[in-house]
Amino acid sequence: MKINLSTKIISLFLIGGLVPLIAVGLCSYYSTSKALEKQAFNQLVSVRNIKQTFIEEWFSKRKSDAITLAKNEMVINAVKEFKNAFDQIGTEKARELYITKNPFPAGKKLGYFDARDGSNYSKLHARFHPIFKQYLEEYGYYDIFLIDAETGNIVYTVFKELDFGTSLVSGPYNTSNIGRLYKEVNAVNAVNDQSNVKLVDFEPYAPSNGDPASFIASPIYDGGQKVGILIFQMPINKIDAVMQERSGMGETGETYLVGSDKLMRSNSRFSEKPTVLVSKVDTEAVNEAMGGKTDCKVITDYRGIPVLSAYAPFHVHGMNWGIIAEVDKAEAFKAVDDLRKRMVIIGIVSTCFVAGLGILVIKITSKISGLFRTILDDLAESSAQVASASEQISSSSQSLAQGASEQAASIEETSSSMEEMSSMTKQNAENAHKASELATSCFESAQTGDGSITKVNDSMQEINKSSNNIVNIIKVIDGIAFQTNLLALNAAVEAARAGEHGKGFAVVAEEVRNLAQRCASAAKDITQLIEDSAKKVTAGANLAKQSSEILKEIVTKAKKVTDLVNEITSASNEQADGIGQITKAITQMDQVTQQNAANAEETASSSEELSAQAESLKALVERIVREVGTEKEKKRRLDEEGSTIINRRDVYSFNQKNLVNSGKYRLSCYKGKQVQR
Repeated sequence: MKINLSTKIISLFLIGGLVPLIAVGLCSYYSTSKALEKQAFNQLVSVRNIKQTFIEEWFSKRKSDAITLAKNEMVINAVKEFKNAFDQIGTEKARELYITKNPFPAGKKLGYFDARDGSNYSKLHARFHPIFKQYLEEYGYYDIFLIDAETGNIVYTVFKELDFGTSLVSGPYNTSNIGRLYKEVNAVNAVNDQSNVKLVDFEPYAPSNGDPASFIASPIYDGGQKVGILIFQMPINKIDAVMQERSGMGETGETYLVGSDKLMRSNSRFSEKPTVLVSKVDTEAVNEAMGGKTDCKVITDYRGIPVLSAYAPFHVHGMNWGIIAEVDKAEAFKAVDDLRKRMVIIGIVSTCFVAGLGILVIKITSKISGLFRTILDDLAESSAQVASASEQISSSSQSLAQGASEQAASIEETSSSMEEMSSMTKQNAENAHKASELATSCFESAQTGDGSITKVNDSMQEINKSSNNIVNIIKVIDGIAFQTNLLALNAAVEAARAGEHGKGFAVVAEEVRNLAQRCASAAKDITQLIEDSAKKVTAGANLAKQSSEILKEIVTKAKKVTDLVNEITSASNEQADGIGQITKAITQMDQVTQQNAANAEETASSSEELSAQAESLKALVERIVREVGTEKEKKRRLDEEGSTIINRRDVYSFNQKNLVNSGKYRLSCYKGKQVQR
């Protein structure tokens, strides 16, 4: 496919301007996108590490709180005194006073300070409860427990849930996580050992309406003797406050904790319902974090959404968790997408600018070379027209000359053939005349045969009638023979009656009877023969009738053949006259064809001369295009060659017109003669 100059110039501008721009843009996009991707992962890792450190410190503080409070003299005295007072009133009474008869509703029973029953326990409760309540509210714990180390009785709680007053040894919650924690801490006897402080993982806790609960416990010693256990019920909201903090996480980012059972240990900020110990997260990040691997990559999260995930194992006081920090891929790579969009816009604008610049250059160049191009186009068009016309005339003349020669030869052959045809036509006319005479004779013979067949048919009818009469006569004879047979039979009967006198008559009667029977038999044979003869006569009559009909058809067709032969004879005579006229016309056509052949040869010679002049003009135009350099040089040489070209073009045009007019005249003459013929 040929590409024009404008397309080439615009393409060169686009290639020269856009290829470097695209190369630089792609390199910049790649490096920038990688940097932004790395920055997103680094930010995610930083958030994960910060929150991991914060949660670890928070658990460490809770451990310090438990150790510090367990060593407090007030707490030591409180657990000893509560233990003695609880033993005095018993479990049922304590639960009745501070649960059953507590005027505050569930969840707010910690507002009941004194039952005012006069018991020692109520006095202690009125004294210590405000202190523990204030501590709980200040440090944000869910509940605080004081437990008798010997019996496992929960002698005091701040919140007064259903676990108050029960035993962690034999009570209904001894197998819960708080019961297991009590047994684990109570089994250690080392005084002032940090390892005595134990933490238990979150599990559904029935007294707290089945909500997830985690506990931390520290033993209480008095002079080296273990007197009780201090237990804090951990608040889940404190962990959620840290994990759901959105700083540095954008709109879709979140961090959450997952336990070894792959259940969440913190509530998801995308869920309105609690997810702790409810939502299972079985993703690649969780599996690798549980396997002890720390990494960051793009995965599909528990919502089925592609995210950037930074994960790590999280071991805190014997609990094997995983900490996951994630943000939606669409948001994390939004800067990369924005960069790509900006680069596309820049590319489009640059393309338009470069293309516009190329178009401007094309317009300027077109204006400068417009005049020169117009002149050259005119010259090229004229030379092309002259060359085309000369080629057409030359081709037509050569074809005309060749056709005239071939036509002359064909006419000669046609003339010879027509003479032979004329001779054959005359002979056909004579043969047709003879055929007419033979057809007439055949017609007369057919008429004679038809008459004979008619007579035969009549004779057969007469024979048939005679046969029928003979049959009737034979039937009469057969009847007479039958009657004779009866008479002979009667005669034999009478002869038998006559006795000896009738024996001779009986012999005669028997002979007469035999003769009658033979006569009847002969009559039947004759009847059969006559009937067969009658059938054959009838068949012969039918055949004669059919032959008569066929002869009639033959007569009719013979008459038609005679008429057709007469018409053929007449047509052959007319054809012979027409062929004679055609022969004369062909002779005249041969003379005209010879003259046309001579004229066509002259036209072909003139067209060849015109074609040579057109080629010279075309070569001159090509030399001008090839040799002209700068615009000034083009103009100067164009002025020098212009007059020469114009003069030569006028001469060529004049010769072309004369040649064309001559060709048209000769063709019209040839067509006129053809029409006359």
